Amino acid sequence: MPASEEWLDLVRQRLAGNQRVRRTLEPWGRLHVDRQLPFLVVYRQPPQREDAGTERLATTSASYLCGSGARSAHAAFSRLARTVVDVQLEAFGGFLLLELWAGPDLPGPKPAFRLHVPRSFADDATVNTLAARLGAVRVRRHRAEVKIVRTARTSPPGLPSLLRGAQVRDRNIQVIGLEVSPVWRDGEDDNAAVEKQYPLVLAALARQVSSALKRCFYDFSCANTEQCPVHYHSLGRRALVKAAWTVDGELAAVGNRFELLLLCTPVNAEKAWDRFRRKDFAEIPKFRYRPLPLDPVLLKRRLYSIPVERIEDPQLERMFRQKQFELDEQITLLQNRETPTFRAHSAGLYGPVDSKLLGLARRILKRHKAPQGKSARTGGVLKPQEFARMARKELRAYKRVHSAVSTKVEVRDDLPSGLMVSSGRLLMGAGSRIPKGRADALLQHEVGTHVVTWYNGRAQPLQLLASGLAGYEELQEGAAVLAEYLVGGLNAARLRLLAARVLAARSVLEGQDFIETFRLLHETHGFEPRPAFNATMRVHRAGGLTKDIIYLRGLQAVLEYIAGGGDFEILLTGKVALEHVGLVEELLHRKVLRPPPLRPRFLDRPEAIDRLARLRSGASIEDLVK
Repeated sequence: MPASEEWLDLVRQRLAGNQRVRRTLEPWGRLHVDRQLPFLVVYRQPPQREDAGTERLATTSASYLCGSGARSAHAAFSRLARTVVDVQLEAFGGFLLLELWAGPDLPGPKPAFRLHVPRSFADDATVNTLAARLGAVRVRRHRAEVKIVRTARTSPPGLPSLLRGAQVRDRNIQVIGLEVSPVWRDGEDDNAAVEKQYPLVLAALARQVSSALKRCFYDFSCANTEQCPVHYHSLGRRALVKAAWTVDGELAAVGNRFELLLLCTPVNAEKAWDRFRRKDFAEIPKFRYRPLPLDPVLLKRRLYSIPVERIEDPQLERMFRQKQFELDEQITLLQNRETPTFRAHSAGLYGPVDSKLLGLARRILKRHKAPQGKSARTGGVLKPQEFARMARKELRAYKRVHSAVSTKVEVRDDLPSGLMVSSGRLLMGAGSRIPKGRADALLQHEVGTHVVTWYNGRAQPLQLLASGLAGYEELQEGAAVLAEYLVGGLNAARLRLLAARVLAARSVLEGQDFIETFRLLHETHGFEPRPAFNATMRVHRAGGLTKDIIYLRGLQAVLEYIAGGGDFEILLTGKVALEHVGLVEELLHRKVLRPPPLRPRFLDRPEAIDRLARLRSGASIEDLVK
């Protein structure tokens, strides 16, 4: 273990300068201090037994010291700990050292913690906060037990204290011992090797312990130091280790190897419609697709070679693993394109049409009947090039705020009628006809939401914020439809279409063919032939892509989020899921993420401000259109 005065001086200098310290120790261990922080989490590896996984609970912290608990290493290890404590104490006027170890005598599989607190520890509020947060930990549906033990000894059994009484007394240094039940290991063998671990249990425990410790450190800082952080999240890591950037880049690269929606969208939609119409809607269309630009097996091999397990930050590790699993499912979906198993994989990716969503869709269609007489397109339509000019004008306004914005809009013959955003580009089918009364709403859907969030994500250090975190599409589409409402462009016809997509997806999942789904929309629910064909094609494409259920489900989720006091603008930080909003807020506090450069222009409109304010008191989807 390095303990020369020169080496310690380097540690002192970097910490005094508020710089990160990350050093590997000998024979085993690491010192990681993200910046000046008033706490240190310590873990010492027991010299006489295996202790697999316990150090993982310590390394989730922004300030930790892990090393050997051997007697021969104690003097140098203790000296290093004192060095960190002394420098940080001078910066903050108070310091908390928390030593963590696994207690073999604690019961399992129920999580349990013992807090070893000195009798002289005066800050009961900090101890109570930690006990309460640890008490909320759940592992495999078991809630944790927490016991506070007042004791003179706060170090692991058989190991000497790192700080002597004279080094702590009258210096506002507090020490806590945290004994953890090793529920991530085989309870029958405390000497369990790595293969006897339950890694997912350990990961879940690490996430929860990390959050509990940050809450504890926050309370301690505010009560016992000269600086009170703005939020407990700000006590997390700011500087991510190299492995995090590597994993982020590799996952984004795999995701960027294919565009799922394009590869599942027919290239002959217009010709298929013409033939379907000529055959009196009685012949199932034959769709053609782009060839796959990838070998699914090779891409999966690359995907699972990404070392997600090397991420120390438990929240980021979970986020990366979720994306890894989602990419696996998407590649599997493409691999089974135009096969009988495609539909089942689609349902696994986008979820089922549950009774709540189905009931909502049916109520909408019952309440808003099909229009009689004149078409919903009364007022005229815009041709693709006309709408493209409007879109370019809108994009130029964003470009004046953020120079990275491109004004590229493509009108393509190989797309069906409609709009799509891909990697920040707005794509339109050459056969598209946009009702003038819906043009502004569609601009805010595609440009004000999808394009804005892509550029906001691209401006972040983490590339996945642009390519999309796992499950991001539901929030994206829900927020985009809400944008239509905020600018006054969500009408009954649009709401009927979103509801019809849910019924069409359910039809696919029940095994009905293209003709049966088309008749459900056209004959039963009164949709005109072309809209009914488009909606049917969307859910039957490639073998049964049920993605379209996320529009209505996503809108409902966003409404509930806003009614619960959620900040709408933070949803537009990048391509994120509602599940990740808390993590985005945390990463903003930790300054891992930057404030997004773009704010949707429609949020400055008085009518949008008023509508958003009304939604905060609660509203259902059925309330949005009278």
